[in-house]
Amino acid sequence: MVARRTPYEARLIVIDHRRSPLDSAATEHRVGYAASSAAALELINDPRSALLKRLPPADLTPERFRARNWWQGSDLCVVDDDDDLVMTSSNPLPPPAEPLPQAADIGLHPVMSCAMGGVGRAMYDPVIQRMKDMAGAAVILSGDKDEGFPAGNVRPHPLPPGRGYSVDRKCGAHLTQTAFLLPPPVPETG
Repeated sequence: MVARRTPYEARLIVIDHRRSPLDSAATEHRVGYAASSAAALELINDPRSALLKRLPPADLTPERFRARNWWQGSDLCVVDDDDDLVMTSSNPLPPPAEPLPQAADIGLHPVMSCAMGGVGRAMYDPVIQRMKDMAGAAVILSGDKDEGFPAGNVRPHPLPPGRGYSVDRKCGAHLTQTAFLLPPPVPETG
């Protein structure tokens, strides 16, 4: 997103419960960073009313709907890393779950990650349930088959590192290999 869009076109909220992608969240696209559920709830509630105002009005014509021009502003990407740490207890994400069915129409892009161990429990989380019901895109990496079907008809099973199933409504499930790009070297000073 950062490479393809300007900060005016797309903004970023990062919820990082373990503080692991701290450096990757440092961008002018970022409007907020939270390392706790309380801080995340505050960050999420701020744009909620703006997102709800973007919902399509009843008199919207098909042409304007396709053009997505009934609202102006930046798309909002909410990245929730390690969501398994707060699922079903102090999860800060339920407030924006209301507009999830219209997310693409209002410029909302939720991105969640969670460990495969315990993903079966995650299926009881209201946000995850809503995303699963909407057949949102997912990547299922190596895991225990006893975790159930986190997305589509894919049950996790042991796979080599980085290998997984990409699942979406249009294409179904297909085997894919993710890549790990090393960060650029830090120049030496002195």
